[in-house]
This record gives sequence, C-alpha cells and structure tokens, in this order.
Amino acid sequence: MRRLIFLISICTGLFGCSKNAPRTEASKGDSLPLTADSSITEKVYTAATLDEYKALYDLQRYLTDADSANTETIDFDCAILIFPTEEQIERMKKDYNEEDFYVVADDNNWYQAKAIDIIDSLGIKTITAKERYIKLKGENKNWTLDIRKDHLPCWNLVFFNRTKAPQIIPTVNLTPEKVREFFEISK
Repeated sequence: MRRLIFLISICTGLFGCSKNAPRTEASKGDSLPLTADSSITEKVYTAATLDEYKALYDLQRYLTDADSANTETIDFDCAILIFPTEEQIERMKKDYNEEDFYVVADDNNWYQAKAIDIIDSLGIKTITAKERYIKLKGENKNWTLDIRKDHLPCWNLVFFNRTKAPQIIPTVNLTPEKVREFFEISK
C-alpha cells in the first residue's frame, strides 16, 4: 500500500512539476513512451519506424521463464497498468536533462490517465503492477512477463483476458473500440 501511495505521489508530482517550455521539433505532437535505455529512447521518441515502435509492444519481448518470489499472479480479466519504478525514474533523470524528463513523464502520465478513463468507462477492472514479473493464468495457458526488462517502455499497459494471449498496449492511441475488441464487449 505504501508503494502505491508513493507511486501516486510521484505521478502527481510529475504532473505538478513539469514546465510549459516550448517543445523542440522532435517532441511536438504525440510523444512516444520513454524507455530506460537512452539510445533506444532517442529512436522511439524521435524517428522510430513503425516496425521498431510495434516491436516495443510485442508480447515475445516480455515473456520470460523466470520464476521468482517477485512474481505477481493474476488469474482474472483486467488491464494491468505499468508505471516506472523509483530506480527507473532515477535512471531516466540521469539519461536526460531534468526538463526533458518531466515533459516525457507528464506526457506518459497523461496518456495513462486517459487510458484509465477509457477502460473504467467500459467496466474493465484495472490494477497496477507491483512486481517485476507477472504470471498471467489463462484458461488453457499461462504467461510470465518481465515488465522491467531493459529497452522496454517504463509506462505501459497489458490487456489480459483469460481466454486469449495477453496484449501489450501502447496508451498513446488507445480507443474504446480497441478495449471492446480485446475484451469482447459489445456496444
């Protein structure tokens, strides 16, 4: 519980502390998720190809065989919100100047909040990931994800429906239609 309160405080602080500085040409418009590795982030944030961008959300990149005490088990349909850890935040602050970090964090938190609104409006349960590893128990198959792997977005969203493979979803372009389609909700 303390960890969740701390995370909410960090997110709130990030919203409140960001400056309204003019954006550079590379950061105008929709920004893409920031990853922990600066070379990858530079590609994603400025000029990633569509294939490179899609690869960041490929389930195969998240799968692991790791079995750890730090594994959270989920056995119900839900949307899993992933926020950066304290360590990831500190690493990002070192990789970027503080102003750039707060701009990117503000953008990502805004997209996460928008996604939460859409998901909640459709009655899908949302939870926040607490551990590095998440074991998703489906009806016919289980998946273990490492949501803190290097070179993956620190802000993320996982859709889990026990009857199908999970999907890693970018919040940047999430629509109610995508949520309905994955969770098989009729209009």
